[in-house]
Amino acid sequence: FATLSATCGSTRRYAQEPHKRRDPATHARYLHYHCTVHTTGTFAHNRVREDLRRAGLHGWFTFPQSWAAAVRYVTRPSKHKDFHDLDASPLCDGFSTYTVGREGAWAAEDGEKEKKATRQKRMTVGEFADLVVDCDLETTDDVNALVKRRKVDHGDGRLAEFVLSRADLNADLRKAWAVWTAGTARRVAPAGLVHKTAYKFARGHFSLPPDVAAAVNTWNPRETTLVIGGKAKCGKTALAQALLLEASPVGFWMTKSLDNLKDVPFRADGSDALFLDEIHLCDMSPDQCKNLLDLEEASAVKCRFRNAVIPAGTTRAITTQARTPSAFLPRGMAGDDLDAALRRLHFVSVTSDLRK
Repeated sequence: FATLSATCGSTRRYAQEPHKRRDPATHARYLHYHCTVHTTGTFAHNRVREDLRRAGLHGWFTFPQSWAAAVRYVTRPSKHKDFHDLDASPLCDGFSTYTVGREGAWAAEDGEKEKKATRQKRMTVGEFADLVVDCDLETTDDVNALVKRRKVDHGDGRLAEFVLSRADLNADLRKAWAVWTAGTARRVAPAGLVHKTAYKFARGHFSLPPDVAAAVNTWNPRETTLVIGGKAKCGKTALAQALLLEASPVGFWMTKSLDNLKDVPFRADGSDALFLDEIHLCDMSPDQCKNLLDLEEASAVKCRFRNAVIPAGTTRAITTQARTPSAFLPRGMAGDDLDAALRRLHFVSVTSDLRK
């Protein structure tokens, strides 16, 4: 292009943009470059392509209606290009920057009347999926923060319109990551769920009475479900989280609603852990209760719209304000059902504040 400039008096504008295609190994979008050339003479563009090919580059020429139209394409969002894909700092002649505000001057330079910006088409689900991956959006809070930045800083409202039109943004996030991270360990927490891999307290931060310490020390996380029962505000939730991270280094899923279990993306090998905070099973059927507490076999737990399946071996802990196992388990549970449920849980009764 330096030779082109010398031979036919060209002016150049450079912009780097992400390509629609992605690297299959990293899922990152390939980069490509737009070089808009304003010439005052003719040139052999096929010879330039040959020079690029010998340098290991793939390049081609397009000939828009005018210089201003070419510059507009690389500096303005359009129905074919999202604002997110624009180069924030393009180059002019390889050394100085330029801004969209100069487009009127370029139009006058071409004798072309400056065009009013045309309305962009609505953002598609595919374009939203690209944004999710490119901007690492994992929660609705991440999406809302990006909506605000685009709207306030750049006046771009396409993402805002898309978000407001969606019935379940969490489902859209899960689908986007499911497409791009199929077969990997990356998972996004749906609404009402929290995935924790660290916690501010460890077991040593608690002052455990002898009976509680003995009960905690005899719990086998691979065989039974830990149930910590006692009054409110005594440290049950904090202790359960500390114990779960000891048992499951990969972290645990935490929820306060049994209905959220259907959205937990459990690992099939059972290496996950599950924490149900302030839950009681009084309204469950005996069979559903046994399924929830059973670690030996993969079990289905009834939820609204569809059942949850918890893999075998998934470590589980539950906190409740029930003081005894009978107050925690389903009403009227007796006989063999009661014995089976009691074999599946390890109940720790807390009567005093556990926090130092």
